[in-house]
Amino acid sequence: EKETAEKIGFPCVIKPEASGSSIGLELLRSPEDFRTIAPPILAAHQSVLLEEFIRGTEYSIGVMGRFDREVEVLPIARIQYPDEFFDKKCKYEDTYQVIVPTEIPPDIERQLQDISRAIHVRLRFEGCSRTDIIVRDGQCYVLEVNTHPGLGGHSIFPAMMKAKGMTYSELIDRLIAWSMDRPGAGQP
Repeated sequence: EKETAEKIGFPCVIKPEASGSSIGLELLRSPEDFRTIAPPILAAHQSVLLEEFIRGTEYSIGVMGRFDREVEVLPIARIQYPDEFFDKKCKYEDTYQVIVPTEIPPDIERQLQDISRAIHVRLRFEGCSRTDIIVRDGQCYVLEVNTHPGLGGHSIFPAMMKAKGMTYSELIDRLIAWSMDRPGAGQP
């Protein structure tokens, strides 16, 4: 892993491959950070990702529907945070803002929608997904895809639902309808 981090360069990001809520997500600014911060993360998780740290504007794009049917992209949210990194501390101390709808150049908005829709369909998602993307100099960089986006009071997905005018009840109705429409649903 150290060699990988050196090839990627610093700063870089380490994150558990199968963890949510930014648990274990850390910004490594230097080889020294790698030596001190990475070992407990590597020991606690079966596999981790090391990625280039990309500074830019962070967006979150919600998609709803079944991959084999028409899917719907929700209004795009811009995630604004005071520090250079959207980590667990920022997320759970409510030091960030979800701005939705947000003003985005039309070509970037279309790219964000197309990328998120394509991910949802190609990975055969059913229900809801949320794709987080950083935009820097007109380029889109996918950070992660969340197949079980949070629905709590300060979560990002509900803010997108609200901007669309959708209630939790409508979401639940749709999720039930999609699950009942699966091949073999309702059969013993």
